[in-house]
Amino acid sequence: VTGPAVALPLYEGRMIGQFDFSQKGWVSGKGRGAVWHAIPWGAKCIEPQYLLGVTVARLSGKANEGEKIAYMRISSSTNSQTMIATYLVDFPAGDSVFFYLPTNDPLQTCLAVSSVFCALCYDFGVRMRLGGLNMSEFVINETAVPSPEKVRGLWGYIAHLVAGLLLPMPAFSREFVRLQEVVARHGSPSEYPLTFSERLRARCCLEAIVAALMGLGETELHYVLAGVDFQKGWNGDGANPKGFWRVDKDKHPEHRHTVLSLIAFHDLQEKIAACGGDVVKGIEVFCSQNDGEGWMLPETLRLADYGLGHDERAREHQPVRECFGPRFFDWQLAQTPEESWRECHLHARNLLGEEGYQNLLDELEGKEPVAGDRGSVDGGRGAGGGGRRSKRAGQEKLFETEHLPLFDD
Repeated sequence: VTGPAVALPLYEGRMIGQFDFSQKGWVSGKGRGAVWHAIPWGAKCIEPQYLLGVTVARLSGKANEGEKIAYMRISSSTNSQTMIATYLVDFPAGDSVFFYLPTNDPLQTCLAVSSVFCALCYDFGVRMRLGGLNMSEFVINETAVPSPEKVRGLWGYIAHLVAGLLLPMPAFSREFVRLQEVVARHGSPSEYPLTFSERLRARCCLEAIVAALMGLGETELHYVLAGVDFQKGWNGDGANPKGFWRVDKDKHPEHRHTVLSLIAFHDLQEKIAACGGDVVKGIEVFCSQNDGEGWMLPETLRLADYGLGHDERAREHQPVRECFGPRFFDWQLAQTPEESWRECHLHARNLLGEEGYQNLLDELEGKEPVAGDRGSVDGGRGAGGGGRRSKRAGQEKLFETEHLPLFDD
């Protein structure tokens, strides 16, 4: 082997989280005794336990270069959530992280499917099928996600939510440049959700959209999320062991991701009803309200108004929005959209190099890339995510045909 020695971070299961490419970083120790620490938003970096040489990664088949959906292989149907998934690009992983590699529209497919994998209603389907701890491919292949035709038709409305949750760091500037034409209609990179408040709002919006695209009504979603509205401190007596009542159980009900997702879905259902039952038009209105920013966390919330809650607290208006702090950091508000996009392009050029960055611009204009630049994980991969893709057995089947069981309504 000749050339520069390049080492890549080797991903392990606990390094990823929902919508999080770097949830934890390694501190010390090995195996079950290893110490990991949480990496907060606004200070994200990759802190792996192991590094893998790029040549070894390619020869071993672990490189899986290009855009991909990563999910944690070991889980349980009685965890707070079962499917832990996010978007990754290029970096290899051990057996505790599995990948799905799309063959068509790789960036859009990865972002859309990753966000669906993180949805509560999708997770419900996984929990019903998972009998052990191993998230084997046959388990995931039997689950359902919205049809790609529906997602593509609404991509302009939901792309900024999905991209903001999955690509909120300078390391993903290349992806933001490729999405600029779509995302710029609704905001700029400086507005991506980094605060807890804004990430919660964006996730609740996506929960509602995914549930509607999967054909759920309020009755069905209340069934999926049964028990999530019990008072703080409830220990789950008599609850479904596979239920989502563990999510944010240490918080008051009106502050939980699950409950606020029900409130967002209720608002979406009202929009759909006002559009004569047209789900697509209803979602468009849902995403366009509040001057195009979409649904917002309520100022106050009385759970009883929505048939939720089990104590006297549920019959009183409780503060919500102010409890989560500001939507954006001061530096986000100080930057204009034009400055934000210039900075995004600067990061992309620094990451890709001059030749790789020019290839990115050429691709966006429909031109052919410079020969030999694409597919290199160590020298500016180019924009297209093409190049070599080693695939785990069978996983290439997921996206190869136009009509797939996985995408059926």
